[in-house]
Amino acid sequence: MRTAALFVFFFLSLFGSCSAETLYETGNNRFLIGPEAYHVYRTRDGGTHQKGWLFGVRAIYDHIQRCGLYWACEGSYAGGLLYGSSKPKRFHKETKQSLQSTYYEATGEGRIGFTFQATSGHRPSFTPFIGYGYFWENNKFGGCSPLHLRFKTDYQYSTAGFLSSITLCGNWRLGLNLKVRYMIDPKCTVSNDPDYTQIRLKIGNDRLQYRVELPLNYLASCYCGFSFIPFYEERCYGGQNGCPFDFIRTRYYNCGATTALFYSF
Repeated sequence: MRTAALFVFFFLSLFGSCSAETLYETGNNRFLIGPEAYHVYRTRDGGTHQKGWLFGVRAIYDHIQRCGLYWACEGSYAGGLLYGSSKPKRFHKETKQSLQSTYYEATGEGRIGFTFQATSGHRPSFTPFIGYGYFWENNKFGGCSPLHLRFKTDYQYSTAGFLSSITLCGNWRLGLNLKVRYMIDPKCTVSNDPDYTQIRLKIGNDRLQYRVELPLNYLASCYCGFSFIPFYEERCYGGQNGCPFDFIRTRYYNCGATTALFYSF
């Protein structure tokens, strides 16, 4: 932690500062990349639950300018271990079964929108957008789990939301971003089952997913800066009748942050 703090201090000192008049205006294009860490809580109807920490990376390339077209490409990848149990709440303690799995997820997304921004005061900005993307996750059970099954979920999705921000003071800028997603034909592939070779299950799509971010940006020069982006995300996969068995409603609650450097040009 101390080493990371010294690195950030060195980075900010290296590039100096940028005047308020040119803050976030010299470069309409930006590339951002950095590590991401978040806590996952996964539940399934019937009592199964898992939790754990995922670590990965997020990268964004976007074009944003005052009263102009906005577009962006974003990608992320993260993985880690999840632990939990499959004990239904109505059962006794002795029926509890421990679970352990290796979990990975990745996403790729494109967005387009328009930016509205004031030129005085705290210079508030607002950017509504729409977009399209692809999501993939792989949850492979092992270790103490009774069955070493693998659940691979993937789908395309449409998205809509907004970015917003205000200048706090000097080179600091605080934002609020909201994104909702609608899954398109989601499927779950189950493998390593002792009775079936591979099963492709349909997933119910009765709820929107959403992600909320609170980005804090510091512009160290007219081109380089640092971002800290706390976020909260919810995903729900609806229950769906299937063959040879049904898909059980599953929910994810993710909470964490991205720490990144960016370059504007």
